[in-house]
Amino acid sequence: MFQENYRGYTLTPRHEKTSKSESGTPTRLIALKLFEQVFQGAYATPLLNKHLRDIGVRRDRSFITDLLYGTLRNFIYLEACLTPRLRAPKRLPKIVYSGLIMASYEILIRGTPRHAAVFEWVQTIKRLTPPLAGLVNGVLRSVAVPNNLEQPTKWSLPGWLADSFISALGPDAAEDAALSMLKPGPLWLATTGAKAVPSLLKEGCKVTEGPLPNTVAIRSPLPLYKLLAYREGLVQPQNPSSRYPVHALDVTPGDLVLDLASGNGIKAAHLATLGAQVVSVDKSSSKLSRARDNLLRMGLNADQHIADLSNQPDLKPAAKVLLDAPCSGTGTLRGNPEIKLRLNSKQVSSLAELQALLLDRASELTLPGGTLVYSVCSLTPDEGIGVISNFLAEKTNFCVDKSLPPQKLRNLVYREGTYIVPTNGVDGFFVAKLRKGPL
Repeated sequence: MFQENYRGYTLTPRHEKTSKSESGTPTRLIALKLFEQVFQGAYATPLLNKHLRDIGVRRDRSFITDLLYGTLRNFIYLEACLTPRLRAPKRLPKIVYSGLIMASYEILIRGTPRHAAVFEWVQTIKRLTPPLAGLVNGVLRSVAVPNNLEQPTKWSLPGWLADSFISALGPDAAEDAALSMLKPGPLWLATTGAKAVPSLLKEGCKVTEGPLPNTVAIRSPLPLYKLLAYREGLVQPQNPSSRYPVHALDVTPGDLVLDLASGNGIKAAHLATLGAQVVSVDKSSSKLSRARDNLLRMGLNADQHIADLSNQPDLKPAAKVLLDAPCSGTGTLRGNPEIKLRLNSKQVSSLAELQALLLDRASELTLPGGTLVYSVCSLTPDEGIGVISNFLAEKTNFCVDKSLPPQKLRNLVYREGTYIVPTNGVDGFFVAKLRKGPL
């Protein structure tokens, strides 16, 4: 259960004692070491998936997950709260500083009673650097939220990214998006066939209908990979907003669809369940291999081609083309919070240049009278409205098709396309449906 506060949420206050995993390592220490690995370049989701498999107690898995994600999501905000309490933060051992950040998350956001959190984190730091346990005790007893924090800090975003959100979404929707992505989200699944939901319910999952057809949010007593519905190919993990670009294509059985920059093939599987003849194109053989494994698990098929789309590939044009372009991922900060701690505006500009090039290639692979859907899980104007605006100025034989299917996602419709606002647990997306004119 959750209770509201001015940050948007906190877990119901409770004292989560530091239990030990099967390896004998305290849960807080596990979370801290995972946090350190993220700051050394690892990505949180695969890192967690790897390590949580060895932790059998569900409560411990949930606690470690919340500590890691919650601290990463709120890192900028937490630094602003912690820094005034430290005389020389840069002189601290990195793991001690990280421990103070995680402890601040517990105290200021998660709702762990201060005395309990202080005790547990002092014991954790004692295991690593005993001489600094006293400093940790003093800092954590006084850490608090400063007055007059600037808006980007309240949103736990770099200033340039907060400005970018406002430019794309407007101030109100930008605030809702930023604060919503600080909250944990459900596990979203895309379902295939009538047996999926009954199978999930039979295994004890709590299932809630999602905002798009064949989407559900679940709370599972088991890890996803252990669920029979997953092992039998009845479900795949997919955020509802990630399904919207395929819905925009308006696919009918037998349609030939080019899935460009197909990545791990989640959308290819979605297209295949609709009866499309899918041609997946990506330059990464490892991603295509993972996509093939997922298709096999689900009993689906797609033709796969390894090709670098920065060069025009030797492919037969199609009437329906999907380009889910590589992007900054700024609409997925809920599940990938480390992005905002690594990304900068120059990288976004470079990505927008790549997206423009890939869109040009996709346009050449779209038959006259055909549909080209461009999508990115990004909320920066450069990667969304900017790419499409420049494309339409150069490609006068294309226009924006406004005939998008109905959906229950919060969206903002512009001349160039539609932003999906990441509230209620969904990711943020930009989707543009383009129609190519006749010869």
